[in-house]
Amino acid sequence: MIIEIFKTIAIGAPVVFVTAYAYVHLLLCIAKFSAGIVKLVLSMVVYLASCPLFVAPLIFLVDDARFAIKESTWAFGYVVAGYAAIAAPGFYYLAKIKIQELQRAGYFLPEY
Repeated sequence: MIIEIFKTIAIGAPVVFVTAYAYVHLLLCIAKFSAGIVKLVLSMVVYLASCPLFVAPLIFLVDDARFAIKESTWAFGYVVAGYAAIAAPGFYYLAKIKIQELQRAGYFLPEY
């Protein structure tokens, strides 16, 4: 089971990172060329298109290890740790590297 998790990490991490990269750059392009309700609608379309790519590795991991998860809590922990390893690079790029640029474009604004 651990080998399958590592294989999924090797495939899923680049997919999630490229998805996060494309998501950020599409949002910035939308913000540059549109405003108001058009910006909102286009941003929602991009979000809905990218969500399955963010969640697909988790669904694959859970489906692949479903019998092991039923037998052991450790297997569930391995699946969660595997998804964390898959999602971490993409979410780090989104949350630490591009967050200020996205906030200047009007996305992910902090609450006061």
